[in-house]
Amino acid sequence: MPIKWSRMVACMLARSLCLHSIRSH
Repeated sequence: MPIKWSRMVACMLARSLCLHSIRSH
């Protein structure tokens, strides 16, 4: 798996986590 893909996945996960935490608050 290229580094770009892992970076994109990490970004997506961080984004979803941020949105989730903001919504639950």
